[in-house]
Amino acid sequence: MSKREFLVVTLLLKTLYMNKLYILTLLALSIVSTAIPQDWDKRMKHLPVSSKSDRAKSQYYEAIDLIANSHQQEAYQTLHSAIQIEPELFMAHAYLAFFEAREKTRGNGSLDRALALYDPANKTPAEEKVYMLLKEIKSGTYANIVPLCDELVEEYNYVIGAYELASFLTDYLLNDIMATIGYKQELVDRFPEYGPGYNLTGHYYLHNGETEKAREAFEKYINYTPNESNAYFRMGEYYQHAGNYELSAENFERASDMGMDISSERAANVRNMALAAERENLRDNE
Repeated sequence: MSKREFLVVTLLLKTLYMNKLYILTLLALSIVSTAIPQDWDKRMKHLPVSSKSDRAKSQYYEAIDLIANSHQQEAYQTLHSAIQIEPELFMAHAYLAFFEAREKTRGNGSLDRALALYDPANKTPAEEKVYMLLKEIKSGTYANIVPLCDELVEEYNYVIGAYELASFLTDYLLNDIMATIGYKQELVDRFPEYGPGYNLTGHYYLHNGETEKAREAFEKYINYTPNESNAYFRMGEYYQHAGNYELSAENFERASDMGMDISSERAANVRNMALAAERENLRDNE
């Protein structure tokens, strides 16, 4: 074999080798893609929801975001707005049912409506999990809510909304602080730049006497969601607890300026506390 022929054969072999690697890579990627859910998104925020209206879905998503930031009353009203646009929006009725399960004065209309609306033929697998949670609430036992939430989070561990729903139910409905904080901690571990995830974790740390952890959590809450009024409200609570009334009032006022009405009263109360402390100091120094 001549030198030229040898070089040609070598080049052909290299080409075949590279093509083989390329084909193997494509095969590997196809295997991985089939193992990942079709609605995969590394930063997916909300659980998949079946809806015929983008406007209704947008309202529903807004309500879920409000819940994550502790604006429960506004969330309740926004869920109703979503239903006005799309009366058969299953997930909106489901969340209203969760609210009503705690506040018995609101009745069980949404629970019955959500159960009646559920049709496995045109609902997502995530909505099937929610349906099972609704059935558990209907039974009145609540015993399987945490196990069902565990299943939801395990199956949708790539979705922020799975952790948010689990923590909402264990906090709002069961008042199970440890389960709630467990879901929230998993949430921020997986999505460390998701600001609302630090809302309840910081609140828990503060009332558990872990003030440094609370401050760090609220700083991240503000850093990642600088336009959220509740983030500044939480920081106002922290500084009030720490006895720094000036910074507490500033944060409460910031939250008030952003539309959180209750924060204005808290700011005034804290400033009165500051004046009372100052008078006490003057008396002690006389």
